[in-house]
Amino acid sequence: MSDDIVLCEKCGAEMKPLSDIYPVGMTCPNCGWGWATTYIDPINLDESDYHIILVSS
Repeated sequence: MSDDIVLCEKCGAEMKPLSDIYPVGMTCPNCGWGWATTYIDPINLDESDYHIILVSS
């Protein structure tokens, strides 16, 4: 997720991400309110190995 602070719309406390890996939602440690999504960017799900070869010319 981004470095922007998200405030809980119920109590105003700073919300925390549900996952440090995928941007799937936020939860409020103060009141427990939160939201979640099932959408994960395809680039985060790509487990392919990519190799880059640089050749000087």
